[in-house]
Amino acid sequence: MADQASRVDCATAYFLGRIPRPSASAHGERAPRGTTCVNTSHVNCSHEHTKVEELLETARRTLAEARHLEDGGFYEGCVSRAYYAMFHAAEAALLSKGVPPKTHKGVHLKFGEHLVQTGAVPPAMGRNLTDAFRARQSADYKGTRQTAQDAADALREATELLETVGTYLRST
Repeated sequence: MADQASRVDCATAYFLGRIPRPSASAHGERAPRGTTCVNTSHVNCSHEHTKVEELLETARRTLAEARHLEDGGFYEGCVSRAYYAMFHAAEAALLSKGVPPKTHKGVHLKFGEHLVQTGAVPPAMGRNLTDAFRARQSADYKGTRQTAQDAADALREATELLETVGTYLRST
């Protein structure tokens, strides 16, 4: 039987860098050899784990994009991409609980219901996600100029949410 240190779900193992990024050929694998998957709440566990891993990778890459946009002085783009990093991380956390929301509003509501209200993540994470959504909409659709401080705040909050989701996934 696997020791306690190797008893993690696939999403956490990937997030921690213990297994490689999923590829088309790896799709469908439950966990790396020697790791016992402890998440049995999904009917199609393998598919759900792969999707969680993909969402976490998307969140990380999107946050990196946001940083590059900030470095280039593209603050509206930075704010927008920082929100999407948060959105994808929130989606991953929800999917790890077997809750696959379909819309931005659904992600916000379900994140609050299943993660904030249960105490799994601090209330500030839910507020930051909602505030980031409003800032993104304002930047993308209303043409509202974002400042360097707006971009720095968005990056800080996105980084905090990704770290919080990582901590949550490691604890489940």
